[in-house]
Parts: sequence; structure tokens; C-alpha cells
Amino acid sequence: MQGVEACQEIASRPRRDRIGRPRARLLTSTRVGLFLILAAGLPWIVPLIETPGDLPMRRSAGRPKGLIMYTAIDPAARRAASIDEQHRVVIRPIFEGGPAPRRLEVEGQARSLTFSPDGRRLAIGRIAGDISIFDLDQDGPGRSMEIPVRTACDLRFTPDGKALAVACSPTDTVIVWDLEAHRPRMILREAGQPVWRLAMSPDGRSLAGAKHGRGGPVVVWDLSGDRPRHRLFPVTGSVYALAFSPDGRRLAASMGGSISIRIWDLATGTMVMEANGGPFPNPGLAFSPDGQILAAAGFDGLTYLFDAETGRQRWRLDAGAESLTGVTFMPNGRTLLATASDDDIRVWDLPLD
Repeated sequence: MQGVEACQEIASRPRRDRIGRPRARLLTSTRVGLFLILAAGLPWIVPLIETPGDLPMRRSAGRPKGLIMYTAIDPAARRAASIDEQHRVVIRPIFEGGPAPRRLEVEGQARSLTFSPDGRRLAIGRIAGDISIFDLDQDGPGRSMEIPVRTACDLRFTPDGKALAVACSPTDTVIVWDLEAHRPRMILREAGQPVWRLAMSPDGRSLAGAKHGRGGPVVVWDLSGDRPRHRLFPVTGSVYALAFSPDGRRLAASMGGSISIRIWDLATGTMVMEANGGPFPNPGLAFSPDGQILAAAGFDGLTYLFDAETGRQRWRLDAGAESLTGVTFMPNGRTLLATASDDDIRVWDLPLD
């Protein structure tokens, strides 16, 4: 497990905080657990919590049930779904006034999840078995899609909600499944290690995939065909998150290595920005709705915000968490949400010009 050894070595170095004092971040059991997992409720908002040197932060408290492995937030940022270390799935509102938390009955062990573009459905992939889709407006069980996969590492709906892209471990195959016709719309293959991270472009014309392991490129497929449009380099280690810009013209990736975040121009396939997103991998990336800011959520419990054109760091926000699992902007473009391993969601209002 070279990735874990690298994290241990990096974490042993002291880090300086915002006023220059050495600040050690230990490799806790929570961080080790999340790293290993990725490598292979009353949800009320509490009053504002001032974080020294940061922007004011508030929290939407989840239901602590052990280690949270994966979290997804619906496009309108009204509710969140999470998978804990026991592979249980719970969906809950983010802010006060929503429906009560609900546990979804998933057959087998949940491994991945994603909301549909309208936020009304939740697709859940399992470690061994099919993908189920839950209609969140109803209380019934999920509907099996009968997609031929062993493990669904990552899932992404097309923008029209009519198809679902599935990264299928342990193969190097990505299936784009037509949900209405109940058959593959497209099967994408990339020789080498399995694809384990996906991102769908906002217009649905492109799908990006990244392998786990060193040396492989980030692949961008044109969904009007079945061949890669780009193979993007350099990639310095395993890729932990991918994100398209809102206009679909750029792709960001977070990965291992000293320069952990890169952005490519998809018209040319050339890298146009790189930045250091901290000593730990960043399992979450998100562009602001105007495409000017890139946010990265780190295993170190910090959220980094960069100018998406220059790579200059604008803010470094301490979430007061053992580890973060994801990050997203609300539609207003000024509110940032970060999900964490403790199931609490951190909320910041950004002072944007």
C-alpha cells in the first residue's frame, strides 16, 4: 500500500498554521480508515461557530454512527445521502425543515451513490451485485437495474437523467446504461487498471474517468462515440476526484503527489493550472457555478479554495473534522458545503465580490 506509506510519511512532518506556529496533523485511525476504503439523526443547523483565522462556519449535525465513508449531496443542496462503515445508507435533509432522516434498505453492501439531476432519485451501487435506484418521493424499496457489474466503484447520471454511467471494478470497463431501455447505451474500455472515479460533463457529451494507481492518464470519452477524446497527463498518483467546469471546457483532478490538483483545457488537452491542495489527497472537488473558484476537500480536514484560472489559493478553511469526504457549492454560488467522516456538514458563506 504505497499510498498509505506516503500519507504516513507526509503526516509526520509538522505543518504551520495561519499565524506561523507549527501544527502537527497526526494520521488518525479515521484518516487511515477513509484512505484505505477509497484505495480499495437530527440534522439541524447549530449557531455560527467561529473558526480562528477562517470564515464563519456553521454545521448541519448528522447522526454519528461511526465512520462515514461516502456522502452525496443533491443538486439543489437540500438533502444528503451517506454510506457508513457498515455499508448502511441514510438520507437526510441538510437544513432545518426538511423530512425526517430515512434509512434506505439496500440489499448487500453499499459502495457508491449519486443523485439524479432533479434530486428525486438516488442510485446506489453495491460491492457485489447490481445497482438500485430509489424514488425519494416514495417510501418503497429500490428498483434493481440489472446492470451486469461486480462492484460499482462510481456512478454518474447523464444530465437528462435517462442514463447512468457505471465504473465497474475489477474490470477496465465503464458501462453507460440506458435506464428506459434497460440495456447498455455504450460500453467504454480503457486498457490497464480499473476506472474508479467518474465525472459527467454538464452537457452530457463527455465522460471523464480515472484509474486507481500510478502512471495512468485521466481519460475523457466523447459520448457520441466509444473512443477516448483525450488522455490527459501528467498524473502523479491515484486520482481521488474529478470535476468538470460549469461550461464543460475544463476538467480538474485531485491526485497524490506534491502538486495534487491539476486543470486541463479540453479543447486542446493541455494542462492550464496546477496547485498544491495540502499534504493529504483530496477526495472532493467542485467548481463554483461561475467557474472561477475550485474547492478541494482534504483528508486533512481542511477545505482549499483556489482561483481556477491562476491556481492562487484564496482560502484555506479548517472544518474542525478528522477528515473530509466531499465538497459542493450551493446553486447561489456563495455557499460552500463540505461533508465529513463524522456525518456533520460544514457550511460557509463566501465573501465573493
